[in-house]
Amino acid sequence: MRLSPPELGTLKLEVSVRSGKMNAQVETDTPEARDLIVNNLPALRERLNDLNIQVEQFDVNVAG
Repeated sequence: MRLSPPELGTLKLEVSVRSGKMNAQVETDTPEARDLIVNNLPALRERLNDLNIQVEQFDVNVAG
């Protein structure tokens, strides 16, 4: 997946949902992209919760 602006690089996303519980691993190219995702995790968790999906684990790391 490519991000906008392009300077944020790309990300790799692996997601699994079992019994309404989500596990996700995100790998970003840049620390800036990682920070944007981490800073928005509370809103993402809330939206997923509205869809009856409980976030069990959500890891965000910089590649390399």
